[in-house]
Amino acid sequence: MKIFRSKTGMTENEEGFTLLEVILAICIFTVGIMAVASMQMSTINLNSSALVLTEALNVAQDKMEELIGLPVTDPQLDDVNGDGDAGLSNPTRAQLRAGGKVLLAAGDHGAMVSSGPRDFYLYWNTSQGLNNSRNIAVIVGWYDDGMMRRVDLRSIKF
Repeated sequence: MKIFRSKTGMTENEEGFTLLEVILAICIFTVGIMAVASMQMSTINLNSSALVLTEALNVAQDKMEELIGLPVTDPQLDDVNGDGDAGLSNPTRAQLRAGGKVLLAAGDHGAMVSSGPRDFYLYWNTSQGLNNSRNIAVIVGWYDDGMMRRVDLRSIKF
């Protein structure tokens, strides 16, 4: 059997990848890895936002449970400013821009709460309901990326 050699010096039955094929495979692999890295960064950011939202909901739920456990005559359930729940359900644009301290003043009661590295503005408002019940609104606000965020919980205390 005779083996033929081409002008490049390779025999006809040799196999392998050319440099162009290797470079193309590396480019495709790099694009795939960058897409996975981008998804990881998005997931990390969303997990961080979910953690803050969970902390805020825990603060609101703790306060709501505390308020529901109080007798209807407790001072924490008084409508201090006499406006029912006005101003808390739909804060003005100026209140949202000013942030937590203005919103604390708009509620019947309020406090700053620290949970982990973040400060939350906790405020609640009550209004008289039917048959000596109380409508309770608990709102927790916080700053996230320069924007004021908030969660609301509402309940009726009989």
